[in-house]
Amino acid sequence: MNIRLPLVGLLCALAAAACATASPGVNESGFLKKTLELPGNGADCVFGSVRDFSVLDDDALLLYTSARNRAYYVEIAGICPGLNSAFQIGFEDRDGRLCGFGLDAIILGGGAFSERCSISRIHKLEDGDIARVLEHYGRVKVRKQSEGSLDDEKTDK
Repeated sequence: MNIRLPLVGLLCALAAAACATASPGVNESGFLKKTLELPGNGADCVFGSVRDFSVLDDDALLLYTSARNRAYYVEIAGICPGLNSAFQIGFEDRDGRLCGFGLDAIILGGGAFSERCSISRIHKLEDGDIARVLEHYGRVKVRKQSEGSLDDEKTDK
């Protein structure tokens, strides 16, 4: 019996596992990420020009558009390793608008070394949603007014 055949199969399986990237929903440390609940189903599209962006993690970012100063939460399918250190990003769209479901993408780098990161979902955000997203990713701590503070108390004398 040839023992090399099972050994080759085992080595191929180990090599494939070593090359696999972290699965969606798992952070760089291997811990499950806390789910961020936002209104809608993530089927929004970005219209107009993107004027700014803010990277939240290797699988999410905020886009700010010129049109009515809108903000969008963009989820990447899987992870996008170069996203955290990106100074500029590009977009690949099919019809002049940026949508999710893997058809459109964020492009990092340029030329032969560019990386394509498919967009899975896009949520249009309202002001309160932006604060929740930033707090979720640890970018800002939202202050909550404590109950019974001196400012809230009324004195009747």
